[in-house]
Amino acid sequence: MKHPKRLLLAIGIILFLTILYFSFQEFLPDFKLLLDRTASEDTFTEVIRRHGVRSAIMLVLLAATMCSIPGISNVVVCILMGLCYGPLIGFLLNVTSNVLGNTTLIVILSKIGLSDKFQKRFSMVNRIKEMHHPFIGLTLGYIVPLFPAIIVNFIATQSQLTKGEIFLSMVLGVAPTSFVYAFGGDAIFRGDHVRGITIIVIALLVFSLITYSVKRKGKAVE
Repeated sequence: MKHPKRLLLAIGIILFLTILYFSFQEFLPDFKLLLDRTASEDTFTEVIRRHGVRSAIMLVLLAATMCSIPGISNVVVCILMGLCYGPLIGFLLNVTSNVLGNTTLIVILSKIGLSDKFQKRFSMVNRIKEMHHPFIGLTLGYIVPLFPAIIVNFIATQSQLTKGEIFLSMVLGVAPTSFVYAFGGDAIFRGDHVRGITIIVIALLVFSLITYSVKRKGKAVE
């Protein structure tokens, strides 16, 4: 096949648009109610929280697909999970979708790889690769949302870690952001701005410290 990467990207985008269409149809009544000035807050609360398994599957598939396509963020969908299903179930759905999306990306990258030119654009590739504890390095890569998923998952394919270790680092890595999205979404839903802002501030501090740590260790290796 002459251009497998372009073909896979095209398939991914088509799949994303298809799932997005059906998800939009599923949540269209919610959007209409949100824009209806005559609808009460209690009515909207009842409607947004009555979504069942079918809606959950659509959101998981949508978020997973967005996670596996470079350049597309699934933050809005992840927050929506917290809005619709509450903090606990929303958290579990977030973790499931992000693990599914990253796993899909690993499978693809293990088949087609990543060009040297693309790798050179991100200095963090070598920094995480050369860390003394690759499991910790990979977990940190998954934790910080600023690190491109395609790069982190490529590092996973190049590491000497077992499939079980990669899976564990992935789960541990996506859990903090999943927590922020789910509990933050629930805080927005309840109008608890103090809790929402507190979660965001703590998350930003943690992500900043992790990013600084990776950069510092990378410089030490150099």
